[in-house]
Amino acid sequence: MVSSLNVTFNYIYMLDNDWPFGELYCKILQFIATLSISAWVFTLMAISIDRYVAIMKPLKTCMSKRCNLGIAAFIWITSIAISCPMLFFFTTGEVELKDGTRIVCYAEWPDGPTNHSQQENVYNTIFMILTYILSIISMTVTYSRVGIELWDSKTIGEYTPRHVENVRSIENDDMMMVMVLMFAVC
Repeated sequence: MVSSLNVTFNYIYMLDNDWPFGELYCKILQFIATLSISAWVFTLMAISIDRYVAIMKPLKTCMSKRCNLGIAAFIWITSIAISCPMLFFFTTGEVELKDGTRIVCYAEWPDGPTNHSQQENVYNTIFMILTYILSIISMTVTYSRVGIELWDSKTIGEYTPRHVENVRSIENDDMMMVMVLMFAVC
């Protein structure tokens, strides 16, 4: 989504310092950027929790298709809800510069412009908590617990002194077989 709907338009905007794509696409561009980040982070969290359950509780039945669809729907609905302010508060406007007038795409919150709005500060704080702090904590806890579980567990086929002895005897038998074959060929 970001590659096809954001990168080219942002590149042109940054290159020319002018927004030629209209107010509607200004809103859509910001919405899609926020939506894709949120959906990506929440999906990574869901994957880490799924891997945690699969490894920590291997005998528990797998999630049903319906449950997986419910989780995916929850991720996208939550991401859309988090991204909606971009549709409401981004707009375009003219700015006077030394070399002429430019159109810019910017956020104008009800209580003030970008970087001067208390509502924007609250939104950015909530967004950071949900998409950064919560995700880092969730993935750190789940993957750490999985790592500890896998590190401490005995794996199938783990070498014990008896296994090492059996492998050596097989290697010795194989070596004897190679010597017999070489002798027979000579």
